[in-house]
Amino acid sequence: MAVGFASPLDQLSRSFAAVGELISNIRPEQWSASTTCTDWTVRQVVSHVVGMNRAFAALLADEPPPGRVDDMSEDELRRAYRESAATLLGAFSQPGVLDRSYHGPLGTATGTERLQIRLYDLLAHGWDIARATGQPARLPEDLAEQSLAFARGQLSDQARPGRFGPAQIVSDDASAIEQLVAFLGRPVESARSVTASKTTFQSTDGTRLAYRRSGDASPLICVPGGPMAASTYLGDLGGLVARHPTVLLDLRGTGDSAVPADPTSYRCDQQVRDLESLRRHLRLNRVDLAGHSAGAAVAILYAVRYPERVSRLVLITPSPRPVGVDVADADRRQVANLRRGESWFAGAYAAFERIWAADETEADWEAITPFSYGRWDAPAQTHHAGQATQQNAEAASHYYAAGTIDAVAVRSGLRRVKGPVLLLAGEYDVALPPTCAVQYASLFPNAELVVQSCAGHYPWLDDPARFADSVVRFVRR
Repeated sequence: MAVGFASPLDQLSRSFAAVGELISNIRPEQWSASTTCTDWTVRQVVSHVVGMNRAFAALLADEPPPGRVDDMSEDELRRAYRESAATLLGAFSQPGVLDRSYHGPLGTATGTERLQIRLYDLLAHGWDIARATGQPARLPEDLAEQSLAFARGQLSDQARPGRFGPAQIVSDDASAIEQLVAFLGRPVESARSVTASKTTFQSTDGTRLAYRRSGDASPLICVPGGPMAASTYLGDLGGLVARHPTVLLDLRGTGDSAVPADPTSYRCDQQVRDLESLRRHLRLNRVDLAGHSAGAAVAILYAVRYPERVSRLVLITPSPRPVGVDVADADRRQVANLRRGESWFAGAYAAFERIWAADETEADWEAITPFSYGRWDAPAQTHHAGQATQQNAEAASHYYAAGTIDAVAVRSGLRRVKGPVLLLAGEYDVALPPTCAVQYASLFPNAELVVQSCAGHYPWLDDPARFADSVVRFVRR
């Protein structure tokens, strides 16, 4: 979608006008709303946009960087936006500016390249504001398409931490602005709609269990954790559902599955029978099986009982409990300390210290939640809030009942699991630190360990593309 011969200055002017309209329509109560930018409110996003306008203008004029934009009222921020936009347009319009090279924090670039950098950053933050305030993102699609092409060329081979989040997956028919912001790290839930059929089957004790299936070929059967959380928290597993056939199982008593007559059947060892019933229902001779967190216990126990039925096993940040891998407080401290630069670190780490000292309160367990995510941003907080309604607490109390797991016997049984195993750990996961994941993987005859950088306990949220790539590559080789 081309725009004829519009000059770069005209393109930037159009973008300033579109974002300015969004800023002018922010209601008083919306300035404190969270955005898809990590830890930033609407006010902070607008302040950042103003600050970047001033910083670019100073760079072009060979002047020192301006100070931070703080303590402005809403009206002052709107006025500052208009004035800084006009100043920057004026700076770019000076003779020779677009052809000169400028040295800045992002390296050396011509004035034209600086304008394009400003353009894609401005459009992305316009989308952030629209999304947070419920406004239609009426941003120039032609310029978003152009900016996406430029950003891909500039960022694809660069390190992204500190500037942008990892690229997110969107469908090919997503709008240009959605594709741009997804490439720059924003989650775009509405960009892809994956059709997954919901089906039920009957387990050996007569309990009807539900699952969601995508694709017609032999699927990857996914067992959720929690323990005993509905599979909805898995979402689309970072786009994996769209790229490879999957079955997302609701364990008994969770999601759309029925509550069993016997609550002791919630034990993880008893639920192995449910997986075998599902295999037969799907008419599969052998299965590709995945388990997340506590769900890995059911997956591992199934593989130990039916090793001949498992083609591949994918363990996603698995619980160490079924195999008896000891995670010491020192291991968790080492991982937790990687997050010292986070704004929430002090309070969360203090809560961890009380837990390690066995002097914790109920609030401390909630306070350490940010350690479970690679980025404690708005999507992560929404994901965490949703899990409170997705877990069956009664079922969870039976899941690891006394006598459920004999870790020594499980370790012995793992020697019979000859198929390939992928253990996917998170660099920031305090539940299974990478050093412990190495020991975990060594228990299998044929295991591959992948430690996803900057990922926590839910790696498909922290870097969807990298997560999905790792799993797809493993199950298709």
